[in-house]
Amino acid sequence: MIAARPLGSKGFLVRAYVWRAEGDHARAADYRKAMRLSPEDEGAYEALAQMYDGDGRDDEAAQVTRAELQARPDNAACWGRLGWWQYKAGNYAASVNSSHRAISLASIQGRSTDNALAFVSLNLGLCYAVQGDWPRAEQTYAQVLPHCRPEDVGAGMEDLAEALKRHPDRHAIQKALMLLNNRRPMITAQG
Repeated sequence: MIAARPLGSKGFLVRAYVWRAEGDHARAADYRKAMRLSPEDEGAYEALAQMYDGDGRDDEAAQVTRAELQARPDNAACWGRLGWWQYKAGNYAASVNSSHRAISLASIQGRSTDNALAFVSLNLGLCYAVQGDWPRAEQTYAQVLPHCRPEDVGAGMEDLAEALKRHPDRHAIQKALMLLNNRRPMITAQG
């Protein structure tokens, strides 16, 4: 049984995870309580944003990510997540800016080749491809692919395939999808 009054942000976070796992998203608001108690702890922000994403509530996920950025403005992964929500909202220019900010922060922090942040560069390439800017998309993918795990490339391909459904006339998306598909066996062999 979950305690009625957990102590501290970790207790609220654990309780929110349980409510979310049980599908009780209204009670998963304990994420917000955890965020208020420990604004520097990214776990609650990210989990709440993911829950909203799973519910198709992208605007609310972006709002949670912006709140996290107020508490943690130098968090490269958070800027990357904001770039993703902006991409999903169709705000490609803002997504490109947020992604560049994430990449710049990661570089300053010595994490520019951190494969945990590969999603940021894959998202950036996706934004360029959706906008029809193949040269920038190709350059972005060329820089990130050597640092990607096979599952990152697979996720990038899924995102491109979804984008192609919405924009079947964008040749840059087709080229990007072929590039990632051709690189995937090489990455799998390296990993």
